[in-house]
Amino acid sequence: MLYKWGIVCSVQHEDHLVDKIIDFFEWMLPCLTENAEKLMLIREFEDKPSFVFRCDPEHREQVEEAYARAELKHPQVIFVFHILPYRNSKEFNWLKEFSKKHWQVGQGILVDNVFTKFDGSPLHNVFANMNQYMSRRLHEVMSRKRPENKNRVLYVNSDKSLNAGGRYDEIADSVRLVLHNNRFISDEQPSNTIIASGYPPSYNHTNIISLFDKLHIRTLQCIRPNVCFVEFENDTQAVQALLNRHGYDLGGGYYLDLQPTSSSLRRRVLEAKTLWQQLGVAEKFPYA
Repeated sequence: MLYKWGIVCSVQHEDHLVDKIIDFFEWMLPCLTENAEKLMLIREFEDKPSFVFRCDPEHREQVEEAYARAELKHPQVIFVFHILPYRNSKEFNWLKEFSKKHWQVGQGILVDNVFTKFDGSPLHNVFANMNQYMSRRLHEVMSRKRPENKNRVLYVNSDKSLNAGGRYDEIADSVRLVLHNNRFISDEQPSNTIIASGYPPSYNHTNIISLFDKLHIRTLQCIRPNVCFVEFENDTQAVQALLNRHGYDLGGGYYLDLQPTSSSLRRRVLEAKTLWQQLGVAEKFPYA
């Protein structure tokens, strides 16, 4: 399963600009994936963007509309690459502001770097910095509680009472936060927790739990209609889920995407990949 991504472009229009930008990403994203593997990250992207939104330079309203539209029309897209007109532009600040507001991982790229492919810069450092920033930002997105979820927490298998800031049916329909207890996932992600996405937005917590067969799920924390944290009984079960369920065909064009959240889980996935290669079944490994 590959990450979906999109582009917001805030530079002066010129002929074939979008084609040049697409060509750049066809070159850059595989390099970003290769660098991520060296950092023990698993980050692969679809070949084509889910959207390309153009904005006039220095037009705040258009930029805000682009990020809002991305969240509304493409909720499965977390990674948004923003093409910037020049260094320290207003668009850079808007990128940070609106990607945070709309729960996205925004990554700015100067248009000059699009044309030159970072000519003169050490590519390893460029991609390492991007990967590390995107990982930190992804964690921030996954860890935050939406304002509408304040005081709306549904406890499952707990002796705590239901704390409802609205009617129960509103919670069932709109609150995307289901926890085993009141402990939110900390900055240091536990080794038994993964990120699940790619399932239909209509799935509720029962549907999600059913995807993992007999594995014991301790907590489920949903932060988008089709993105959630899944905490298993132990790290061995988390690895089993990653290896056995990643890429599972859910029908209707939906495929389950599972990603580790800790370096220890990533290391175990890479160790499993080496073992599969030694056994001569590398083509069946769920991660490229």
